[in-house]
Amino acid sequence: MKSKLQVLDQSISTTTREGVEYICITDIAKYKGSDCAAHIIGIWEKPNNPDFKVLEFEDFKKEVGIPNVSLFGVRAKQWRDENPTEKGNMRDHANIHQLVCLANLESMNAHYIQQEVSQSERIVKLNQLAIQQMSVLLKSDTQLLHNDE
Repeated sequence: MKSKLQVLDQSISTTTREGVEYICITDIAKYKGSDCAAHIIGIWEKPNNPDFKVLEFEDFKKEVGIPNVSLFGVRAKQWRDENPTEKGNMRDHANIHQLVCLANLESMNAHYIQQEVSQSERIVKLNQLAIQQMSVLLKSDTQLLHNDE
């Protein structure tokens, strides 16, 4: 039997099999990379995971928004607060260039974390990378338009 958990303003499907309740990772993945997804995961983990490490999770939540800040200049929550009538999150309103760039920024952020680059330095590096990649993508787009004429 499927039911729904209401977490903040998000509905998360659950199912019970052989007496064990499972949450729908797909519903959480819809908000992947957003502050909301991290918050939802934390709300579930605290009461359900005896090995949950609150301090490590708080550090993780701080990392989630870095690619968004580097590309869009705002965290997901700030965007939602500034756009209360828009449905979804800022990624739902991003163009293809921004989504490609964001995927690259997320990979580079993970690489920089592994290299133990500080958060403040990562934001600067990722912002520089975002500017460079968006310039290349937009220039390529413009060149394709001119070639079609």
